[in-house]
Amino acid sequence: MSNPLSTWRRTQAGIAVFGVVACAALALWAYRPLDLQSTRIEMDDADVPPVDGLARVPQPLDQSVFDVRLWNPPPVPVVAVEEQSIEQPRRVPLQLDLLAIRSTEHGHTAIVFDRSSDTILEIAVGHTVQQFEVTSVTEREVLLARGNDESVLTLAQPTDGIISELKDVLNVQGGAS
Repeated sequence: MSNPLSTWRRTQAGIAVFGVVACAALALWAYRPLDLQSTRIEMDDADVPPVDGLARVPQPLDQSVFDVRLWNPPPVPVVAVEEQSIEQPRRVPLQLDLLAIRSTEHGHTAIVFDRSSDTILEIAVGHTVQQFEVTSVTEREVLLARGNDESVLTLAQPTDGIISELKDVLNVQGGAS
C-alpha cells in the first residue's frame, strides 16, 4: 500500500519537470534565427497589367486631405441664464391670538396673547404690536396694518362673561406701544 502524500508529491514533481522542459523548448523555438532568404520582387508600374482595360496612371497625392480634422470636439454647452426675479418678502404669520374684546368709555380694547413673547396684552387703536399698528377695534375684530400689509384678528365667539375672569386670573400688561 502506498502513501497518498508521496504519490501526490511525485505527481506534482513530474508536472513541474514537464513544465520547465516545455518552457525551455518554447523559448528556444521562439528565439531561433530564421533561415529564410528574403527575396525582393522588383516591379515597375509598366509591368502591372491594366484593370478592366484601363491603363493604370499614377495620380499625384493630394496633400490637402491631411489638413482635414478627423475629430471635432463637441461645442461648449450653453448654460441657461436664470432670470433673477424680484422675490416678494416672505410673510411671517402673525403670532397673535385674539382672546377677547371689551368695551370701555374710550371705545373698544382687545386682549391678545402674543405667542412670540408669551404674554397677554391689552391693545387699543394706535398701539403697536409685532411691528403692526392697531388701526381699528370693533366688537368682533381687530385690524392691524404694517405698510400695505393688513391682518385681521376675529373673535370666534362673544366673550362678555370671561373678560372679568381673564383680568383676575392673568396679569394683563396694558398698551404695548
